[in-house]
Amino acid sequence: MKKILWCGGSHLANARPLIEEAHDTGALGAFDAEFYVTGGPRNRDWSGAGGRYTVEGSVVSGNAHEPERRIDLAAFDAAVFIGQYIQPFKAFIGDVPHSSSVVERTLRELPIEGRFHDPERGIRHRWYNEPLVLFPPLVSGPTFLLPDPAPVGKRYGDVPQPLKQAYHNRMTDFCAEAGITYVDMPPELFTEDGRTRRRYALPGDALHMNAEYWHVVFDKALLPAMTQIL
Repeated sequence: MKKILWCGGSHLANARPLIEEAHDTGALGAFDAEFYVTGGPRNRDWSGAGGRYTVEGSVVSGNAHEPERRIDLAAFDAAVFIGQYIQPFKAFIGDVPHSSSVVERTLRELPIEGRFHDPERGIRHRWYNEPLVLFPPLVSGPTFLLPDPAPVGKRYGDVPQPLKQAYHNRMTDFCAEAGITYVDMPPELFTEDGRTRRRYALPGDALHMNAEYWHVVFDKALLPAMTQIL
């Protein structure tokens, strides 16, 4: 049976029930699903400390979340990244001024490299988004990427639209260069200032979304983009 590899971190976990349903009884019934945690703080900090995947032909292994697990990427007919640090607030961090020059410098590194600083834990490093570079050439079929949901908070809404557009352009340009299909989110998910509508957020959480959000994403964005393999 054909197989799809689903990669990511917390957003993958939120979407997983819907993914499993699609494989069991829905549009992805012709494919088996496997899940591989390639995102999340543990993998970010591991890469920031110099951790890298072990590569043997098309087999990768050794990340921080599942160090003993070996994944033969050539055995998959497609791979889908959900999130994988494609987070707009990484370009508009903290109290950094919303200037085009500052954002331009930041976007030169994203989404492959980024800076992380946690004063409470004494951590400061540059992380490396290795799966986006390493995996696509080794998978036997296309690779798709769903960006992280846009935040719901007003602070993100206040970021000038040209800067948000510059971020989006950088992500789509990177994916085109890397041979990844970037999946744009349906416009109905957003407010006029680019935030995700609060109705889609998990209670008390500005960054992670509920099942209704992922249903819209799958039905109106991801599955239409995957018609080449369905």
